[in-house]
Amino acid sequence: MNTMTNDHPATAELSSTTMDSPVGELTLVASAAGLRAVLFHAERPDRVTVGPITNTDPAADEILDRAVQQLREYFAGDRHEFDLPLDPVGTDFQQQAWMELRRIPYGQTISYGEQAKRLGDVRKSDPKKLAFFTGRDQSQSLTSFWAQQFGTPNYAAHGGFCSVN
Repeated sequence: MNTMTNDHPATAELSSTTMDSPVGELTLVASAAGLRAVLFHAERPDRVTVGPITNTDPAADEILDRAVQQLREYFAGDRHEFDLPLDPVGTDFQQQAWMELRRIPYGQTISYGEQAKRLGDVRKSDPKKLAFFTGRDQSQSLTSFWAQQFGTPNYAAHGGFCSVN
């Protein structure tokens, strides 16, 4: 089972690696606590802020090695679930939305409306929060992968890729 940490500093030491994939080069970023982001090669720098990357933490490097291996298995069609610790950094609302989206089973989708319903009062109190979340969320690159972890409300767990801006 994947775990999300929420008791870490956003300034933790980060490591990164790149890998080739069927959708182009991906950059993976991790801390010692878990995988923080998966980014496309042409990612807009202002869309995702992960912090300075030092590549000095062996624990983060181990997480990256596991992530690369599991993504290779996923792209080969041999993996439908991931076993990685996650270290997402975001607002309380983003954390809540990611936790809710983790409930989407592999191979299923939900709409923005369904996501809003699931978020309940938080979504009703400030409609802009969901729009901000979907446009700046570092988890939108690999939707099937991230739907298990955080998901994407417009294309979650569909088996494809998107980046909503």
